[in-house]
Amino acid sequence: MNRDLALRGWYVNLDWTYDTTGYQAKPWSVISQRIDAYTVPGAILVMHVSAPSTDPGYLQAIIDRLRGMGYGFASPYRAVTVGGIRSKYLSLGGPSSAFGAPVTAEMVATTSGTAVQWFQRGRIYWRSGVGTYYVFGGILTKYRSLGTVTSFLGFPLGDEQAGAGGGRYQHFQGGSIYWSTATGAHTVNGGIRTKWTALGAEAGFLGYPVSDEVAVTGGRASQFQGGNVYWSSTTGAHEVHGLILSRYLSLGGTGSRLGLPTTDEYAVTGGRRSDFQHGAIVLDSATGTTRVIYT
Repeated sequence: MNRDLALRGWYVNLDWTYDTTGYQAKPWSVISQRIDAYTVPGAILVMHVSAPSTDPGYLQAIIDRLRGMGYGFASPYRAVTVGGIRSKYLSLGGPSSAFGAPVTAEMVATTSGTAVQWFQRGRIYWRSGVGTYYVFGGILTKYRSLGTVTSFLGFPLGDEQAGAGGGRYQHFQGGSIYWSTATGAHTVNGGIRTKWTALGAEAGFLGYPVSDEVAVTGGRASQFQGGNVYWSSTTGAHEVHGLILSRYLSLGGTGSRLGLPTTDEYAVTGGRRSDFQHGAIVLDSATGTTRVIYT
């Protein structure tokens, strides 16, 4: 390539890096000498954006020396972020934000009309007709473990939001991820999410999820700080909590003779009750004891 360009009056000067990483911590005198020896005035200089400099002081000195030789520089984030992702990145604070510097160029996320760009501490996703949103921190870790946009969650529908009690949550096309320091990050989706949301979501008595949705006998279930929500196509979604849940689990839960819940817990004379496919559990509020009724 150099030969063909030279015949046309062009010259390409390719150097892997001017950062001190490439010089194995050599002193400035060695770095400066190499710049003078190998940099060709008038060549096009491309700066590779990767890990942060191991010696910011020398890096600035390198840039100053090259500027003195007539080279111009664009801020790296301007060079490698474009369009909607760049606008979102700048709105978050650019390279001085919690996201840090870009570590990839913009890439196709799944098909045409989609894009993603990775940063040091987060990612920004774009999809035509959906929008441009970031994913960050513990929620990103969970999202990545599931397969990001290729998982059942799909693309984010909004940025991460503050939840009750200092937690965080984010909604996606196929469900949500909720995170707190006490519980970590877990998914909630489908009919279970609809029921949980109706009960106040993380701000309700159930609190944050402590598991992802899992398969159980006859249906699906998610565990929360304050109880469980069970779902099946025949029974719908219902919560079970407190002493009734403890008794239910001691009997074998969904695998027991009772089967799946068919109601939420509700008040009865002298206590509380939850109905199941093949019976009920009744709590005596005065004594704190439970009894099982089979049908």
